[in-house]
Amino acid sequence: MCNLLTQSCERKYSALYIFSIVCYNRSAFSIESYETGCVFYMLTISKITQQKKNESRYNIFINNEYKFSVNEDVLVRYHLYKGKELTKEDIVKIKASDSWSRAYADALYYLNFRMRSEREMRTFLQKKEIAPAVIDEVIKKLKEEKFLDDLQYAQAFVRDRANRSSKGPNVVRKELQQRGIHEATITKALHEYSNEKAIKNGLRWAKKYLQRKHKDSHKQRMEKLRAQLVQKGYNHDVVSQIVATIDVPFDENEEKDKLRIHGERLYRKYARQYTGYELKQRLQVALYRRGFPQHLIASYIDELEFD
Repeated sequence: MCNLLTQSCERKYSALYIFSIVCYNRSAFSIESYETGCVFYMLTISKITQQKKNESRYNIFINNEYKFSVNEDVLVRYHLYKGKELTKEDIVKIKASDSWSRAYADALYYLNFRMRSEREMRTFLQKKEIAPAVIDEVIKKLKEEKFLDDLQYAQAFVRDRANRSSKGPNVVRKELQQRGIHEATITKALHEYSNEKAIKNGLRWAKKYLQRKHKDSHKQRMEKLRAQLVQKGYNHDVVSQIVATIDVPFDENEEKDKLRIHGERLYRKYARQYTGYELKQRLQVALYRRGFPQHLIASYIDELEFD
């Protein structure tokens, strides 16, 4: 059934009136413009069903054909119901709103396990193949609601590392950098990790390290301890205080035994290529580089026979 209507159409001419024909059918109608040949469709929702696997989402049918799905909050926000008429522009807006709604729901789910940095959240949403503009809007909303705050995240992260690990402040700084936290924010957050706490943590770890079995000289052992503490993120001042606090007595008999073990292995190695004075010199240098005292090296060398 067709009815002849008179309708104004805003195109190039503000005062132009044209005639249009409106053609109706059971579930949709189109407005055909004689002036431009454009067709505007009105579509009617024929059915709405709840998804079985995700009860918060609903399938929208047009002309008894599935067209798209939306979250429950979008369904309510746009007052979607059976018989409601929509334009294509309406559907574009609804889909965009649903995309934001789904991204926001995913973000809240991601935050459900622990705090996240902005970079972590952005990376998570990008892996979901969400449009960059939608990601920006979701992150803006999360910041407004204080669900996403890099300073709070960094401070909590520092406190956790300081209280539950042996990592020093410099390693914690690198971890925060890897999570996309700005340098100024990191510096502020690291106030949560005091020097006293760093010394306490480093000292506890150092004592455990010194309990391990080893074949190093006393000097080399202490040098390795220093290097390990620096590698774990403690600055040189803190390391010096830790090493000064630890009492590691020098046991000469133990040192002689370790020197002998190293000396015998080195002697077998160099004796394949060198003899006499050159063998003796290379052995002395190698043992000295391993941190053994000069007088113990000399005593050991005197016991050996060189051709």
